[in-house]
Amino acid sequence: MLSGPLMAFSDGPGLSGGPITKEAIVRLTNEVRSANGLEELNENRLLDSVAEERARDMLKKAYFGHVSPTGQRASDVALRTGYEYRIIAENIAQGLFPTNQRLIDRWMQSPGHRRNIFSPGIRDIGVAIVEGALNGEVRLLVVQLFGLQSSHGDGMPREKAKHLIAHANFRD
Repeated sequence: MLSGPLMAFSDGPGLSGGPITKEAIVRLTNEVRSANGLEELNENRLLDSVAEERARDMLKKAYFGHVSPTGQRASDVALRTGYEYRIIAENIAQGLFPTNQRLIDRWMQSPGHRRNIFSPGIRDIGVAIVEGALNGEVRLLVVQLFGLQSSHGDGMPREKAKHLIAHANFRD
């Protein structure tokens, strides 16, 4: 299901009004999952690198979306980097975020992002936060990936990649 990107804007001082960190995004995501009876996710270095590549590609090619101008998706990058998946899902956000909690809260208010965070079949998480100019404005790009690796030779078909996002513009 494709809808649209999550964008955040802040009236606060500085780029983010505080440090937005991968560790905090992973921790807060796990907290909301645990509070809703779901298993915590394990940070996966391969998914971290896929998320990093996706964010840098968006800056380099001046786009913001789940499909690059060359047609590449997170699922393509995951396979190329060796993350053999059965399930993969991607949340993206751009903007000026005052806090880690505010970013997670905004994702939780968006049905597509929330669905990815609450997906019961996923086990892994990867996050990247990259600062750069996008369309002439300094922004943070945050890419959050969720996955379930396939076992080699398990005979189970890989599900199509989930690229769920939602239209949500807001001011903090």
